Amino acid sequence: MKCPVCNETISPDSEKCPRCGHNLTGYKKCVSCGEFLDEDDLYCPYCGEKQIKNNSIVVQLPQNKESKKVEERSVTLIKTTDEIDEKELWDKRIKTFVIIFCVLSLIILCILLISH
Repeated sequence: MKCPVCNETISPDSEKCPRCGHNLTGYKKCVSCGEFLDEDDLYCPYCGEKQIKNNSIVVQLPQNKESKKVEERSVTLIKTTDEIDEKELWDKRIKTFVIIFCVLSLIILCILLISH
């Protein structure tokens, strides 16, 4: 992991950079590799892992078999987040289609009015 200011290699649990002293708390980190990310990154540029949209929710699957119920809930949370992303994508596509349809309708209406 590297400091976002001076690029010094630091440990993942550091609160300040040992080289430049930059405060590292509050930065968005990759849910997989822990590298620092920009707020609008949907995928980690270091490991390629898809990021959860709401950074306050961190999902870590348990390592032992005893907590299987927690693991199932975590997987459900990830599916729900993916479904929300898909819904937002379709909403944007529908809005774009409606805008294009309205503009084309106005152009056709203007042509019809001018030609008569």
